[in-house]
Amino acid sequence: MVIASQIVSVLFSIFSRLQKTKTKSLILLLISNTINIISLILLDQAAGTFLTVATIIRTVIFFLYNKFNLKPSIVTLVTFELSFIIITGVTWSSSVDMLFLLGVIILTFATWQDNMFVLRNGMILNSIILIAYNILVGAYINIIGELFCLIAAIIAIIYYDIYKRTTPIIKRLLYYVKPRRKRKRLRARLRKR
Repeated sequence: MVIASQIVSVLFSIFSRLQKTKTKSLILLLISNTINIISLILLDQAAGTFLTVATIIRTVIFFLYNKFNLKPSIVTLVTFELSFIIITGVTWSSSVDMLFLLGVIILTFATWQDNMFVLRNGMILNSIILIAYNILVGAYINIIGELFCLIAAIIAIIYYDIYKRTTPIIKRLLYYVKPRRKRKRLRARLRKR
């Protein structure tokens, strides 16, 4: 059960890093975190479980801010950061929990921003920190998954921010999977853009 939940969580996490818009990225991140709770409960990581529940709340609130085109205030950011520190202090079991807290704090700051470049960089830092956390906890599937998430975030930065592509990566990948006739129609649409 742990391995299955980790694999599904990692898949949603990879897809969240490949998204062009913040809204889609936050939705997939929400699904990934929801599934990740199962593996954290089964691995007996109380701090990680409660922090993940708090990150789900954070993601929902930032999604609503983004959906209604509002900028979350600095008070919202500080409230979330302080709540994460308090949750870690209350559920403290080992110094490994500090790595999870650091990753959550970095990703909270990144999702608070409206800039997708900052969000993708935050996802890269979060993946690096979570690789170290998962090594210490023993979540081996998550280690491999976070490596794929790290690679996906780097690809997204290169694709969207360096090459300035506008077509979503998933649509580009599906271009090569679709039958030839559909591919010709899609190529024609892409040329029009």
